[in-house]
Amino acid sequence: MRGKPEERFSTPGFHKRNIPMKYVGVDLHKKSISICVVMLEGRKWKVLVRKRFACQGVDGICRFFRELGTFQVVVEATASYEWFAGLVERLADRVVLAHPKKLRIIAQSKYKTDKIDAGVLAEFLALDMIPEAYRPTPRQRQHRAWVRYRYYVQKRTVSVRNKMRHILANYNADVKELFTVVGLAYLRQQKVSAADRFVLNHLLEEWREHRVGKKKAIVAVARRVFCVIMSMLRSGQAYRTPGGEAAAGFRRDGKGVRGEPAGNKPAQKPPASPRQAAARERTADHEAKPREVKPEKTPQASRRRPRREALSAHP
Repeated sequence: MRGKPEERFSTPGFHKRNIPMKYVGVDLHKKSISICVVMLEGRKWKVLVRKRFACQGVDGICRFFRELGTFQVVVEATASYEWFAGLVERLADRVVLAHPKKLRIIAQSKYKTDKIDAGVLAEFLALDMIPEAYRPTPRQRQHRAWVRYRYYVQKRTVSVRNKMRHILANYNADVKELFTVVGLAYLRQQKVSAADRFVLNHLLEEWREHRVGKKKAIVAVARRVFCVIMSMLRSGQAYRTPGGEAAAGFRRDGKGVRGEPAGNKPAQKPPASPRQAAARERTADHEAKPREVKPEKTPQASRRRPRREALSAHP
């Protein structure tokens, strides 16, 4: 290896006269956040500062990152990382989202604290060894929220209905058409205990609320998905095969937004291979030849074996 030590072990991407890059590892939790800032000096890592904030102290967190200067930051893709990533992406040169499952050195470490985890993240970021996770766009997150809410409402509605049927089954009064107009009138007339009547009334009210919410969620999700599909079809970016052609039922130029067929021509079969062509010729020749009619066999007289008595009578 040639060159001076400071050149050989310097971080690639900046000159020694420039401001050195700081690498920030963040261990994010629901109520607290641990920060470790490291910087490369020659052959050694130097921990500049370790800090701990409450997640509610957003002003203090912003002030701390503004005073760092030039830095890169890494945070694990936990359940509540989005607010922090959106907070520091305007100040940082680079925001890296680490994949928790692929970064097993933190999960399987013997000594595991918030301070150590933040330091490990910072060192791995400086070495460019962070396995990155996918960060969805704001539009994708919005669509996912709608779909998840619809799934939650549907799941909760089924749970409430099953609970009501279970209570009626204890009285041998469960009927198939329970959630129709006739079935709800039957439910009101059914004699149950005071505690079960209280539970049934609250479940019935919750079922009606979820039913209305489910309809609204379905309409909202359907509208958004329809708008996304239409915009993709108009731009000609959707329904493409690996070969680059438009999928069946849609035009190649992207004008078939209502699903007009690409043409009235019947689909053509792919050309046969040489083996298939030879097999088809042999089959055609065999079918073209006239079949030979074999003459019917004349019945022959059956030859019976003589009895033992007849054989013994002959000398």
